[in-house]
Amino acid sequence: MNIRPMDLQVLITRATEVSKAQEITDHQPTLQQQIFGQQWQQVTANRQQQVQGAAKNEGGKIQREKEYKEKQDRGSNRKGQAEKEIHSKPVHSASAEDPIRGHNVDLKT
Repeated sequence: MNIRPMDLQVLITRATEVSKAQEITDHQPTLQQQIFGQQWQQVTANRQQQVQGAAKNEGGKIQREKEYKEKQDRGSNRKGQAEKEIHSKPVHSASAEDPIRGHNVDLKT
């Protein structure tokens, strides 16, 4: 293969450009990994600062437990009020008790 002097001058100047391009392509995977690592660190730092919410399926469970506790509280309050009303009202034992119909008399005025 014959190389003319003009071709040699062009090849020498192109060789430095090609070597720079080759160096960039050689280091590109490591640069991408470094960039990815930095981005991942930012994501993890952001996630550590955020408050995580409950998952959808857990949210229903939490809600049901809350409602259950509220119902229990309301039920215990009603029982306590009913007991207070029973003990505060004078009831005649002879007229209120009936062995056939039951033990409570419901009077409407």
